[in-house]
Amino acid sequence: MPKGIIIDRYLYPEFLDLKLKDINLMNMEGKEYGIIVANHINAVNIVDFNNQMIINDVDRMELKHSIAGALNPTMFIKQGENHHKIVDYDERKDTQRIFTNEVYTDIFVAYEVDDLEEGLKEDNKISTKALNEFLLLYRNISRMPSIRAIDNITDRDILFFRSDREYIEGEDNNKFVENLAGNMPYTQVPVFIKMSHNSWSPSQTNETISEVIKERLRFDLLISDYEELIGKAAEELHYFKNPKYAYLDTFIAIESYVTEKITEYKEHLGINSNKIKHYKTEITFAYKMDIELPMILKNNLTEKEIQLIGEIKGFAKKRNSVVHSKEKVEFHEANNALEKSLIFFKLLDEKFKVLYE
Repeated sequence: MPKGIIIDRYLYPEFLDLKLKDINLMNMEGKEYGIIVANHINAVNIVDFNNQMIINDVDRMELKHSIAGALNPTMFIKQGENHHKIVDYDERKDTQRIFTNEVYTDIFVAYEVDDLEEGLKEDNKISTKALNEFLLLYRNISRMPSIRAIDNITDRDILFFRSDREYIEGEDNNKFVENLAGNMPYTQVPVFIKMSHNSWSPSQTNETISEVIKERLRFDLLISDYEELIGKAAEELHYFKNPKYAYLDTFIAIESYVTEKITEYKEHLGINSNKIKHYKTEITFAYKMDIELPMILKNNLTEKEIQLIGEIKGFAKKRNSVVHSKEKVEFHEANNALEKSLIFFKLLDEKFKVLYE
């Protein structure tokens, strides 16, 4: 019954701008995981309309028309919204190849098991669940709507590999981080073309994102309900181009956030748990915004902050029209709601933090 580490490796089809080979420790459901971004792979997908695999003179498979040297200065690039397209007319004149760049992030998810043989018999559901939590946390901090949970990616391939490392006799099995640091099966990969991205707010440096994620993981602060919703809203708007669902998800995120903040404060004051449970399910959003929030904040708001809260309250009217009257939502309306909600979340974070001091 050998104890050791299972290392699940994912080639994830997006660009995670994090420090390379830096160990992110995450505790989820009582189990510790080490998540490491090992490398960025900027690959090229080649569509050759007049090519095929053939068996050569030594009974090996090869392409009928070699693609060696295909990436050459004669190609021209068409800038797409989320990718580059390269069209190459080669010397055969009767065909063309289309190149599209595909970016991957090489991610390791490692965790300890008491029995390697039994652990290796299980599928990768455990590590996938941990990676999904990490990806959603990254999406909300980096504000990149193209980052999706593994289960929600159907249009790109996700490559998966598994390896393991057995602890040897006399080794300190309690030093999970030290055991990870020197035992990742890193490999070097070539870089061809880097993909461009759309963000739903100004991007941060990878050092900043890495620091924020580490701080969140250190306190076991994984993705909250409202954060998951606001990330989903950004995905709907910027990735799937669906402003209606983006708007609705944004409003649900706002409702969830306001309820969470006020509930936490009531618990801090020692209010009866049954009353809090009733509050969470029975009290309307309008009452929370019009009565509860001003009372808690004691009207300690600037004119600009009052205006922002007024805008947030106004989103409810639009939301009701969308749901009940099938009113259309324009892109700029959904984008405005999304951006204003982020400012609102930050404002309440600061205001409620003062209440606990």
